[in-house]
Amino acid sequence: MRRWVFVAVFAAACASPTPRPSVTKPWGVEGRDYVVAADHPLASEAGARILAAGGNVVDAAAATSFALAVLRPHSAGLGGGGFMLFKPAGKEAVFLDYRETAPGAAELSAYVGPDGKPVPGKTESGPWAVGVPGHLRGVPTMLAKYGTLPLATVVAPAVELAERGFPVDAHLHEAMLDLADRIAKSGEPQRYAEAARLFLKDGKALAVGEVLVQSDLAGTLRALAAQGPDAFYRGPLAEKVLAVAGAAAGGPMAAEDLADYEPVFRTPLVGRFRGRTVVSAPPPSSGGACLVEMLGALDAYSPKVLARPEGRALVVEAMKHAFADRARLLGDPDAHPEVEENAAAMTSARRLKELKPLLAAPHTKEPTFYGVQVLPEDAGTTHYVVMDAQGNAVSATETVNLFFGSMLVVPGAGIVLNNQMDDFAVSTAAANAFGLRQSDLNLVGPGRRPLSSMSPTLLLDRGEAVLAAGGSGGPRIITGVLWAVLNSVAFGMAPDAAVAAPRLHHQWSPDVVRFDPEIPADVREELTVRGHRLVPAEGEAAVQLAVRDARGLAAASDPRKGGRPAGR
Repeated sequence: MRRWVFVAVFAAACASPTPRPSVTKPWGVEGRDYVVAADHPLASEAGARILAAGGNVVDAAAATSFALAVLRPHSAGLGGGGFMLFKPAGKEAVFLDYRETAPGAAELSAYVGPDGKPVPGKTESGPWAVGVPGHLRGVPTMLAKYGTLPLATVVAPAVELAERGFPVDAHLHEAMLDLADRIAKSGEPQRYAEAARLFLKDGKALAVGEVLVQSDLAGTLRALAAQGPDAFYRGPLAEKVLAVAGAAAGGPMAAEDLADYEPVFRTPLVGRFRGRTVVSAPPPSSGGACLVEMLGALDAYSPKVLARPEGRALVVEAMKHAFADRARLLGDPDAHPEVEENAAAMTSARRLKELKPLLAAPHTKEPTFYGVQVLPEDAGTTHYVVMDAQGNAVSATETVNLFFGSMLVVPGAGIVLNNQMDDFAVSTAAANAFGLRQSDLNLVGPGRRPLSSMSPTLLLDRGEAVLAAGGSGGPRIITGVLWAVLNSVAFGMAPDAAVAAPRLHHQWSPDVVRFDPEIPADVREELTVRGHRLVPAEGEAAVQLAVRDARGLAAASDPRKGGRPAGR
């Protein structure tokens, strides 16, 4: 299926930009009043239902978020965190960081063995992998400040989905297979018995089409709707969280870690591309800085050049430089104030000027050329976008990190706890689960927020939102969003074509180009001649995209994850 999609979109990419073509694929939708794109059809419908009832885009975003907590329990939810970027029509963009934080007892030394090396698996599963969740402070904070509906109203679609159940799709089935395998290999099946009870049947993944009912989670959502977030951070739910992630379970989390958690409003990063303003996530996201840097550098080249094989090589070089800068310069800005200056330097006019001749070099360089030391070599996230005809837009990414996070589920509550501690660096000489190398700016430390690849992004024309994008898939989020923006803005593709097009990915280390199989031979040959090592892509980034122009609204959910948008 994806091969014939590619033929069409690559032909479009080689042409000059034209007015946006119509959406034609089932993973795309057009609308007059509003569009919602999430990576599950029922989540998009939940957001659209709120808009149809008179809610605004923030109300719809909250409803979509809570629905995804039910529909994508392996990707995101109440035990995770995220970033939300909101652009009200006629006003400045707002960015909220509700990323998880390290518990107060999560000292770096606890994750390092006597040999000075990271303790295998300690940041990936079990209580020491869990960061203090931010979802239930973040989403309600945005709702209270910018929404129009009460929490109980926007939670209602999620409660219905949890109680009624829904058919397991291929993506959730694959995540359940992964969960069963991780539990089997853990050597501690009893620790993860609650996850097995809720998401497996006799230790095996539910089949595609089987109905998953989450009664415990439905009860939790009802309690939260009635009592508010404090039920999780200070009330009886907090005690249940600590029973599996706190001292009673041998973990570092304490009651004050939950009680003291607060989301943070931050100033978005801003750049330019093709005459539009790019607004994206600031640190502790790395996605925004990388994306603004890459788009700014590539803005020097015409769409005609970028569509050629040598143009694809320019894009790959931009990726290598941005990811190398990421590894060296970014981390938690609250723990390291210089990170804000570093992000500004990555996206500055001076840096973009430096990059132009570097991108055009006829041969790629060794990793050391990109300004950092060589380090030894060694996916659960969700995204949604909401846009209305007035130009109000939300782009939000949420995650529990790996599939089913830490594999710990709060007993009787149905909440999957994240394993966000793996997004920290425990050692600058070791990669995390996504193969990313990081500097001491992202080392584990009490109260710190780990660096993220989440990249909620908006493009503005004359100060109003005309594009909203973001994705899931670890570091592939950044390059997936890059391609979506290039395909939409530079190459004039409709959203359904823009998100379905095949991609190239380079994250500096490991020093390889990962490619989708539909990438044509002449592009692969050009990259090989320039000295790149090519390997087939592993895993996929799923991008959600919405655009607004004179014709109206259009949106698409990446077919790689089975999502489908909704609109009117």
